This record gives sequence, structure tokens and C-alpha cells, in this order.
Amino acid sequence: MARKVAQETMEEIFVGSRGSIIAIFISSIMFGVLHLHYGFLFMVGCSLYLTVLEFYYRKNRNIWNCVILHLVLGEMFIGFGFAAI
Repeated sequence: MARKVAQETMEEIFVGSRGSIIAIFISSIMFGVLHLHYGFLFMVGCSLYLTVLEFYYRKNRNIWNCVILHLVLGEMFIGFGFAAI
């Protein structure tokens, strides 16, 4: 929810044809930084993952697919030892 608010605020700041794309990348990086405690590579992966999810959401407008993907992939990363709890 906080990421959505941050992204919408950035979309108001970055206007123009590429404003939404810039807002997506910045909010994705911010989301990734919140996962830095898992390691730098995990942070980069989270940023890339959220970028892909956001473009997927914008195409399909279905938040539940994104929620399910986030939960499943998050558990997989923890289960395979990429992120320690």
C-alpha cells in the first residue's frame, strides 16, 4: 500500500510520456532497498521483480494475481535459502 502511494505521488511529479515508467522504476528501487537486509543481490532481485509485477498489473488490472505471485515466490526464495528469516 505504501509503495502504491509513493508511486502515485511520483507519477504526479514526473509528468509527461515517460512519467509513469520513471515512477515505476523509482518505487521499485525503493521497495528493493527495504529488502537490503537480505543482501544486495536479493535487493536487486526484488527491485526487478516488482518492476515486472507492476507492468503485469498495468496490463491485466488484477491485483490478486500479483499478490499470489508475491506470496508464492517469496516463500520459494525463503525455502531455497536465498533469504534468511
